[in-house]
Amino acid sequence: MIQRTCCTHCLYPIKTCICSAISPLSNNSMIDIIQHPSEQKAAKNTARLVALCAANTQLWLGESATDFIHLKNQLKTQERSVCIVYPNHTAQPIGTLLTQNTLNNPKGWRFIFLDGTWKKAYKLWQLNPWLHAYPSIHLTAVSSQYHIRKAPHDHCLSTLEAVAHCLHHCEHIDVQPLYNCLHKMQASFMGFAPHKPRCNDSAKLKKIT
Repeated sequence: MIQRTCCTHCLYPIKTCICSAISPLSNNSMIDIIQHPSEQKAAKNTARLVALCAANTQLWLGESATDFIHLKNQLKTQERSVCIVYPNHTAQPIGTLLTQNTLNNPKGWRFIFLDGTWKKAYKLWQLNPWLHAYPSIHLTAVSSQYHIRKAPHDHCLSTLEAVAHCLHHCEHIDVQPLYNCLHKMQASFMGFAPHKPRCNDSAKLKKIT
């Protein structure tokens, strides 16, 4: 089978390249995306789009706690306020967390997202109890614009949308560059639906700062 040529920047096949939609996002917050291994080669995955646009973004590939030792060590000396974006039973609305005086930090935020299907994200949460020590938030009253992948409910957001929502709330910046990439990727994918991307550069996607 002939492998199609891929763009060296966005890593999509040339026919579905989204580089024309990429523009930098000057965010102050740090973004850590814990990505389940099954998502790394998923053509519809949005974490790679976040890494292409948003500053201070790191992708961490793995499943169990031992896979994230480097991240855990970074967090031990972190001066920012760390927050997990995942709807667990102790998660608070994002507005509540941001207004709590005890978590106001002039150095800013470090948000951690779990990237995978809802089932895989839950598995990441269960296998990494060290995440439970940090405050967490859930996102509500937001309609998803991600239409090419199934979700259990209309308000369930893609990783990109969750990142955009958090940055909009905590920094009040224009997050349209993220949505531009999302829309371009969806349009390209629907235009070439029978031909899914077959390429990936794990070295580039594993960690982009």
